[in-house]
Amino acid sequence: MSKYYILCPTKTAGKALCNSFGLLNNHTALIDIQKPQGKNFFSIKNFKDILKFYYRNFFAKKTFFEIIDNKNSNFYIGTIRSPYARCISWFLDVAAHSFHQEYHNFSNTMTFYQFLKKNPNSWGLRPQTYWFTNWDNKIKIDYFIRQEKIEEDFNFFLERENLKKVNIKTFNQNPKKYDFTDYICQESLNWINEKHRRDFVELGYTLFDNVKEVDKKKLI
Repeated sequence: MSKYYILCPTKTAGKALCNSFGLLNNHTALIDIQKPQGKNFFSIKNFKDILKFYYRNFFAKKTFFEIIDNKNSNFYIGTIRSPYARCISWFLDVAAHSFHQEYHNFSNTMTFYQFLKKNPNSWGLRPQTYWFTNWDNKIKIDYFIRQEKIEEDFNFFLERENLKKVNIKTFNQNPKKYDFTDYICQESLNWINEKHRRDFVELGYTLFDNVKEVDKKKLI
């Protein structure tokens, strides 16, 4: 029996994949499902994550699908997106929904950069690699599925694992089209580059040092 876990950071179209397999889209992180080892209990910084691990296991939320085979393995699929586009998309999401505004420092006159500065710990602004690192802070993902090429990457995963064809459920897309370059300034670019540097390095997205060099096609 093999288990397939879908790890989906906020605003990476992970809900579409989870819905395709009837899974809960609760933004599960790798450390939420991998049991901590003895050495992890001696680190104060792991305390909250260890409590969360046992809490989630107690309620046994369905965060994986399984198939009958002779592999008896766990596979981890991570949904990802350009850090620039993801942060801007989250800002627009908060701006459009009063529900999100209730737990953010937000005003309608706020710029994107001001939003970043005042909400550094927002889930939508947390680096994606947070979801993909184990207790030893190492990334352990078998397949990355890019939001920008979700069907191509998803089909590659299905074919590679010899899984039957599954249609991706419609994922949430804002009906209004935005030009993301309207929101990027040099300050916000620097903020994302610093906080999400590991995302750029580990996930293979283009990092721009100067806002004038930003490629619109790589920002969507």
